[in-house]
Amino acid sequence: GGNPFGFCDLKKGTGSLHFLIMGNSYAANLGGLVQQHFRTIYGKLQSRVISQCEPLVNTVKDRFCPDYAAAHKKFDAAIKKERPDILFLVARHVMFALTIEV
Repeated sequence: GGNPFGFCDLKKGTGSLHFLIMGNSYAANLGGLVQQHFRTIYGKLQSRVISQCEPLVNTVKDRFCPDYAAAHKKFDAAIKKERPDILFLVARHVMFALTIEV
């Protein structure tokens, strides 16, 4: 349970590495898979999820992440503060309408 958006500490593993998952809402789906497959490798698992904001792409022109600059400051701050051993950057780009000229 719980809200997967924002900054979350997930269930601890038995390993020693620090994992950080970052991205848009698609990244929220990755936590369970990482826990399932890497529990013995990580000790600390965190996620930073900002809905509709991709960590590597400026999507402001698509109107998906209108506050792109603030979102990227949050992504950058999380990396600088947490200094993870492994960083997962996860995003799924969504296009709701595609215009094809004939």
